[in-house]
Amino acid sequence: MFRKTVEHGVSYMGPFGAMGPKSKGIITYSWSPYVQKPFYGLFSKSITNMAHRVASSLPFIAPAIILNLGIFYWAETTYAKNQLKDPRDFE
Repeated sequence: MFRKTVEHGVSYMGPFGAMGPKSKGIITYSWSPYVQKPFYGLFSKSITNMAHRVASSLPFIAPAIILNLGIFYWAETTYAKNQLKDPRDFE
């Protein structure tokens, strides 16, 4: 129905977005956007769920954060100490 043959064996299936003839045996279900409640439970469920997820992953993440902060602090203090000039070099 949509398919037209053009030169060199290339077929034309219609305008952009046309997916050809309708397929049989495919059933799709959808809800009306007026029935859906996209923000249902936003404050009552999402904040508690987020707190639960953070608390459950904190034991795995906290050691890495503490280690990285310790390395950063050590590097900053070592760099600052190395940038000091020795007064004996200017005598």
